[in-house]
Amino acid sequence: MGIILIFSENVDESSNEVIDWLIHYNYKVVRINAGTYIKFIEYDEVTDVFQLSVNDELFLSSDLQAIWYRKGEFYYPFFHEIKQSVSFSKKLDQYVTEEWKDLFDFFIDRQKKIKILGSYQNRSVNKLKVLDLAKQCGFLVPHTFITSKKSTVEKNFESHGFLIVKGIVDSPNINSEDILVNAYTERIDHDSIEKLPHEFFPSLFQKEIVKKFEIRSFMLNDCFYSMAIFSQGNPNTLTDFRKYDKHKPNRTVPFQLKRDTEQKCKKLAKKIGINSGSFDFIVSENEEIFFLEINPVGQFMMVSKPCNYPIEMDIANYLIA
Repeated sequence: MGIILIFSENVDESSNEVIDWLIHYNYKVVRINAGTYIKFIEYDEVTDVFQLSVNDELFLSSDLQAIWYRKGEFYYPFFHEIKQSVSFSKKLDQYVTEEWKDLFDFFIDRQKKIKILGSYQNRSVNKLKVLDLAKQCGFLVPHTFITSKKSTVEKNFESHGFLIVKGIVDSPNINSEDILVNAYTERIDHDSIEKLPHEFFPSLFQKEIVKKFEIRSFMLNDCFYSMAIFSQGNPNTLTDFRKYDKHKPNRTVPFQLKRDTEQKCKKLAKKIGINSGSFDFIVSENEEIFFLEINPVGQFMMVSKPCNYPIEMDIANYLIA
């Protein structure tokens, strides 16, 4: 049996459960958490083999059976004693970091002979590009515009009615010693527009789709595990179901996407260059399905547990098959 190499974070419970299954199947697992130092000792282009050290344990890339890139960033323990200015030291660190990223990317690229789940190279996607690609794949996408002008928001509000605003990149969680900011998708109504300055940072707006329910669908290679989320009945989760209400949780049930929708998802995933990830949709009151976004490292435990899907076991089986 070969080694299953997993890149993750030490607080990721989903990785823990997959590893439990791999251990149950008597496979050796090397888990590299974000912040864990990886040492590339050497690489020989003749043998196409890397020698690595993780936590002082040596192994060869030829010993690997599969790789699962779950999430995280990874670093090399580079230290220097060059007694120069702080500015020079920072630039040197930045240069070495860039060298390391290219080396790590090359390492992943050279493992094409083995099974790889997830994508380090495509661990994050440009939401605006993805919306365009989704339309190319045949998905309905809410009317979208980007503006820094209040007047443009007013015109779209007059034309389309209620709007929503969301981050162009993943919603940030910004915290410091005295403040915590969680950014969600928010509804834009007349009162919200009145409070806007005449100019602001370029922001992403969409026409609000009055929803019947939402869908979160996790894709594992060509398999889909989908869940319907009835979030429209709670004012807290009406616009963004991530504003969880523990006192009145949303009803969630297993859901089967139409085959045509699954084919569009596969087509979009291929264009992006991923073989796993979470798709988010809204189903309108007219039964139309609208694509919202895709997260290549999306959470799947929120789907597997309430819907009783064996996703963690299936990931383990995929890696060792």
